Parts: sequence; C-alpha cells; structure tokens
Amino acid sequence: MTIAVSGVNSVQATACIGFGFGVGAPFGYLGRNAGEDTLIAYAMIDGATVASNRVPVTWTVGRHSTCLSMERTATSGDTGSATHAVATLVDVSVDAPVAIAGATIDFALASGSCNAVSNANGVATCDIALGAAASASLTATYAGDIGFLPANASSVFHILFDRIFATGFDGP
Repeated sequence: MTIAVSGVNSVQATACIGFGFGVGAPFGYLGRNAGEDTLIAYAMIDGATVASNRVPVTWTVGRHSTCLSMERTATSGDTGSATHAVATLVDVSVDAPVAIAGATIDFALASGSCNAVSNANGVATCDIALGAAASASLTATYAGDIGFLPANASSVFHILFDRIFATGFDGP
C-alpha cells in the first residue's frame, strides 16, 4: 500500500500491511508546517490500482518535535570510574534540523545520575559515577517545554569489573 500526502507537508510512504490482522493500517507523518494536507491510500487489488477516499488533515501551530541522540556517548566503563554522558538535542519540525540551546537534559545509569544544559550546538554533557559491574540502560531525557515536545534516548551500557584489566587475565 502507498499513502500519498499532498499539501503543506507533502510526502509519499509505503506501508506493508497484512490482510486479516484488523481493519486499520498504521501510518504517521510529521506535520512540520501549519495548513492543509490531503491523504490518499493506494493499493493493488487483483492487478488494478485502487484509491481510497481523500482524507483532509488540518495542522495548526503547536510545540515543535524534537530528537535526542546519544551517538557520542561511550557504551562501557570500569567500576569505580565515571563515564562522560553526551546527548544532542535538535528541533526536527523545521526543514533543516536546528540545535536547541539552553535545554536541561537528565541522564541516568543504574544508581547514578546527572543533568546538564545544552550548549549552542544542542550538546549537553556531564559525568556519571559508575558503580558495581553490570549491564544497565543509560538514558537521556528532555522533559520538553512550552515550545518543544519531550524526547528521550537510551542505550545499553556495560560497567566492567576493572580488576580484570588491572591484574590481567590468565585464562583457563
């Protein structure tokens, strides 16, 4: 099935939908611009293209969508040390994503946490103390504000027992 959006937020997307799994077809798109759109779904049935009814959508001005990433954050560290958590926050409701400065980002890892304010490049950094050896979820959270929607990111972080590396490993 292909869904075409015409209007202020024009886009075309293909959705894979299995018949017999209900009557709905999940589809979503980002309304970056206020105004009117029209959606039409196209499907191939018995070799012929069939179009749905036109569905009007009206977008009004609201809070901007955000994206938070932790691509520059380490994925492991040693017990008793700290990791340098890094997150980048951008506004994705504009045609070219723009950094969001001055936003508080909360980081959490196992029993440790910290928070930092994003700089002019949308980057927030702080150090989290690492506790006992474990695999845990490192999360970054932006709560949102009057102009921007909330966002979060997470990744698996491995806290390694540093004695193995300090004394060496003899093997079996």
